[in-house]
Amino acid sequence: MEFHPIELSDKQEYTKQYRVACRMSSDVSFTTPYVWAPSFHTELCIENDILCMQGKNREGVPYYMMPVGSGDKAAFLKKLYERCHDLGIPFSLHWLQREDVEVMESLFPGKLTVQESRNSAEYVYETESLRTLSGKKLHGKRNHVNAFKAAYTSEIMDITAENIDRARHFVLTRCNSAEETLAMERLFDSFFDLGLTGMLLYAGGSLAGVTAGELIRDDTALIHLEKADTDFTGAYAATNQLFVENYFAQTKYINREEDMGIEGLRRAKLSYRPVFLVEKFTVTEAV
Repeated sequence: MEFHPIELSDKQEYTKQYRVACRMSSDVSFTTPYVWAPSFHTELCIENDILCMQGKNREGVPYYMMPVGSGDKAAFLKKLYERCHDLGIPFSLHWLQREDVEVMESLFPGKLTVQESRNSAEYVYETESLRTLSGKKLHGKRNHVNAFKAAYTSEIMDITAENIDRARHFVLTRCNSAEETLAMERLFDSFFDLGLTGMLLYAGGSLAGVTAGELIRDDTALIHLEKADTDFTGAYAATNQLFVENYFAQTKYINREEDMGIEGLRRAKLSYRPVFLVEKFTVTEAV
């Protein structure tokens, strides 16, 4: 069982094994672990049609994610359990979904503690709801978009090789942490290799918003980033709505990822009325 740092060359195999899982969560996308690898020290093990990711906490102690693929996951998990014991580290899996917890409890009965990771829960919305912003509950969002469209002559553009540097600068100057900055730098460095779709929103000739995402299933799109200039009235709401309307209207769901426990971000994500949350859990061997 050997782990190696995640690289672009892993994308094809990663996507192949995660396609078997048929999940709606952000880890289906190779982009997610790849761009955040500098902060989470993400490594991969690919063995017998099973793929498993390893990260490290701030103390440098490894933890793992749920293995996926067409191989024998139960055998892999038991081997991973033994590996942790041999290395003298906790047997700990992060960002598990509810069905993963059930699998773990059946394999290791009475040996695990389970903790919900609310800050990691992902927000999933109906595409049609984000596209139209119809109904009383979203009238405020609809008003923001209408205000933007009334106030400015707007234009949208694909992110291309010609304008990607401008998009990068716009996003990097609006990152909220060193970790996010590293992730966004990595994302833009490999934007086209990762197969991302991006949009720039202009208002009166000035850049007002940048966003990017990708299809992770035929019916689901994942939004990786969204930044807007709040000096423009309604810029965030317009960036959100126009991206869905012009790029992902054919989908049924939009996953807008987690709120990371940031209070303002949580309020904003809840205000768009998610249809459900992809719950996340941490499972650790009981001591």
